[in-house]
Amino acid sequence: MSGIEPSLLEAAVVDGATAWQRARYIILPLLRPVFAYISITAAAGSLVVFELPFIMIGPTGGPAGRGWFFIPYISWVAFDRFRMGYATAIGWLVFFLSIAVTIIQLRLFGYGEAK
Repeated sequence: MSGIEPSLLEAAVVDGATAWQRARYIILPLLRPVFAYISITAAAGSLVVFELPFIMIGPTGGPAGRGWFFIPYISWVAFDRFRMGYATAIGWLVFFLSIAVTIIQLRLFGYGEAK
């Protein structure tokens, strides 16, 4: 919000824009890059979370193995089962999944389109 030029909002007030119109047509479009950055980093961070699932459900996936997360599962497969190739394949799957999620989010936010 501090990066938005105050003169833009003042000009909108002078032109008779309501608070809702200022928010919809000035503030939200100018904050779109911030929203894109936050959503992309949050999605990527959720794919590689390790500490909380490991503490809450352990490396084996919780009751009856129903709570797998990618990174604790990768560490369990690699270091408890000694299946390094399979763990590497899952790591590549997480990488490509994160790339796909990032591309989808960039499309939703309208980046890469001609204006």
